[in-house]
Amino acid sequence: MRNLQPAPPRSRFVDEHGSFGTCLENALLKAVQLGLHAGLPPLADAMAYYLNKAKQLPGKPYRSRTIASIHWLGCSLLACAGFTDSAVIGYLRESLHELYIFALKGSCDIYCDEEERAALKGIPSVYKDRKIIKSGIANVHGFCYPLIYDIVGLSSLYRLGDPEADQQIDAVIRYISTDAFHNTVADGYGVLPPYQRKYHMMGWDPKYPDWFNAGDHMENANASKLLFFALYIGKYPAARCFFLSMVSPYLHGSSSHIARPLIHNARLIPFHPHRRPFLIQGDLRHRMKPRGQQQPPKAVAVDVVFALPSGFRI
Repeated sequence: MRNLQPAPPRSRFVDEHGSFGTCLENALLKAVQLGLHAGLPPLADAMAYYLNKAKQLPGKPYRSRTIASIHWLGCSLLACAGFTDSAVIGYLRESLHELYIFALKGSCDIYCDEEERAALKGIPSVYKDRKIIKSGIANVHGFCYPLIYDIVGLSSLYRLGDPEADQQIDAVIRYISTDAFHNTVADGYGVLPPYQRKYHMMGWDPKYPDWFNAGDHMENANASKLLFFALYIGKYPAARCFFLSMVSPYLHGSSSHIARPLIHNARLIPFHPHRRPFLIQGDLRHRMKPRGQQQPPKAVAVDVVFALPSGFRI
C-alpha cells in the first residue's frame, strides 16, 4: 500500500508510467492481482490522488501523442481495479472510440518507409533501429493501435451494458488478432515521430505471446508474460478462439515445444457467479523432459485463475 500512495512530491511524468515500484502501472496491477479492488476503502483512499486527477483531464484528442496521453493509461488501470467514477469511465470510453475509428480502417501500414524515415531529423541514437509511426497517422490518431494498457482496462467497459461500446471493443480486439498485425507491429516499443522536436516511445505492444510459435514463452522461461496477457485477453469474447489457441498447448501438451502438458487433468471451474472468472485447476508439471533423464517430472497441484467470459470451453 505504501507504493500505491508514495510520499510527495509527486512527479507528473512518472506517477502512472515507469519502472519504479511506486508507479501506478506496477503498484496497482500488483494490488489487483492480490485481490484488492475499488470496493476496499484502503485502496480507494490510496487512489484518491489519481481519481481527482482524472476529473481534471484534458479533452480531445484523447490518444494524443503529447505527454497528456499518459492519462488514458491511468484511467485504464483504475478501471481494471474496479473504479467506476464517471471521469475515469468517460475518458476510457472516448479513448475506445478513437481506437475504434483507427481499427475500422484495418490497415497495418503504419510505419515510415525508408524515404519517409530519411526525411525525419534528429532521430535519437537509441531509436535508430526502432520502427517509427508515419507522421500522417500520428498527427490524426496519436497512439493509434491499442497498447497492453488498453487490453488491461477496456474490458471494464462491458459493465456499461452499452451495445455500441461492446461492438467497438470487439472491433479493436479483432484488429489486433491477425497475422498481419503480429507480422507488422514492432516488439515492445515503437516510436512516434517528433512532436515539438521530441520523439516519444509508444508501447507496450498488445501482441499475443506465442501467436506464431506455441510454446516459445514456456521454453524460454517467459511464462510470466504469457500468463499476464492471458489473464486480460481472456476477458474479451472476440478473443475467444485466439485465447484457447494460446493456452491449449500448456493445458494439453499439443505443442511440439512441450514434451508433456504443462497442466495435467485440467478442469475449468466456475469461480465467481458475478464476475465470471474461471479456475483452471490441475497438476503443474515440469515444462520440458529433462535431457538424458528418463524419470517423469514431478507434479505440483496448481490453480490458475483466468477471468474468462462465460461460454468458454477447454
